[in-house]
Amino acid sequence: MEKLHLKMLALMLLISITATSQITTEGKRNYSLKEFTSSKKDFQEARFKSDYFVNIKFSAPLEIDQQTKLAEAGVVLIQPSGDLEYLVACDKGVKVSTLESFGAQQVIRKISKLKLSNNVLLKEVPTWAKKGNDRAKVSIVFNKDISPYEIQVILEEYDADIAPNENFQGFIQLAELYIDQLEDLAKHPLVTYIDFLQEPDQTLNYENRIVSKVNTIQSTIPGNLNLTGEEVCIGIGDGGELGNHMDFSPRAINKANGSYSSFGAHGDHVAGIVGGNGNINPRHTGIAPSANLIVQKTSLISYYLEEYYNQYGMVLTNNSYGTTASCDKNGTYNYTSIGLDNQLNEFDEVLHVFAAGNSGSATCGDFPKGYQTVLRYYQAAKNVLTVGNLRDSRVINNNSSRGPVLDGRLKPEIVSVGTSVMSTGRDYNYYNSTGTSMSSPVVTGILGLMYQRYRQVNGGAN
Repeated sequence: MEKLHLKMLALMLLISITATSQITTEGKRNYSLKEFTSSKKDFQEARFKSDYFVNIKFSAPLEIDQQTKLAEAGVVLIQPSGDLEYLVACDKGVKVSTLESFGAQQVIRKISKLKLSNNVLLKEVPTWAKKGNDRAKVSIVFNKDISPYEIQVILEEYDADIAPNENFQGFIQLAELYIDQLEDLAKHPLVTYIDFLQEPDQTLNYENRIVSKVNTIQSTIPGNLNLTGEEVCIGIGDGGELGNHMDFSPRAINKANGSYSSFGAHGDHVAGIVGGNGNINPRHTGIAPSANLIVQKTSLISYYLEEYYNQYGMVLTNNSYGTTASCDKNGTYNYTSIGLDNQLNEFDEVLHVFAAGNSGSATCGDFPKGYQTVLRYYQAAKNVLTVGNLRDSRVINNNSSRGPVLDGRLKPEIVSVGTSVMSTGRDYNYYNSTGTSMSSPVVTGILGLMYQRYRQVNGGAN
């Protein structure tokens, strides 16, 4: 599936502006190439070592070979940051002619306060992020090429407490800092965005194999495909370690340290929809019954993607969890969204699948009932696949969340049956459940069958 390239629309390198500068209503100022290269006095806060971290707007998208040549000339593209606009690390000695030869048009500078979320600007600290009266747990998004050592050096200046296991993809760091220092930290040229820690993950609460036509492509009749997901590795990010059920042994690889008691049998039910093999009751066989499953706690499945991809060949993850619904925050794009989008851009053979949420019975603002209810953060990412819930009659379930997300994009991208789905329980049982938590693993399982078939006709390639 084609991934969206403007994965970082919400984030740009935002540079402090001097008191004498003219600032537009968007809090930015545009410079000609000559203004930038001839006098960089307005850009001193954007400088780190020998590079200036600025936004440059080009006349056309830059192809890979152009990006390589541009880097050789001293301008390294870090990430897209708008319409034909890129965040770059620009060598202090770069010439106008060099920039013009690649179609550069102008240099853009924005005030550093725009690197802060609204909650940080207003100092409205959510309860789960509070650490006493004057400190909070925050997420700091750095430029992608930063090293863990550089992150540590920068944050040590602010008396930050850093947990070693709270760094995502090497450039998104969770840390505890003084609230009054966050605006000052945002001025650093290697910092692109700061937000408070998001709230903890929560669960999202007749046989869909026939409705989805899986029974046809799994038929063993001569001439049919007999697809079962064999040798496809799928990650299950949910409540953690699975309970005792014969439908998973020995294909489930446990990577979780225990399980979340609040999730109950939710993860077992989801895993069974993806890949239960129906040992106890063949009627309740999952979509990809021969797939290998890697089991982890909620978002740790994406946190360890690189390790699981390299070691086990994991190419899909199912994620039937999210944060609570809130009309004013549904569909928000944040640091978690950034991490997922960058990750899937780097590992382009992998896809994360997320349940859209079960808030379709709500009315948000001026939207019709059920709309703008897709959950925030995970579900609002651009490169993930977000799934809504159908009844087996192929009619949308009333409580299935619908978009648009906050920036106007359409979500969910796809729907599948998630109503009254029978699947594995915590022990040697099966039970019935409803929600996008159930429709998401249906899609994930079907994608596993698609990976298997694609490999069969493309020499094993994903």
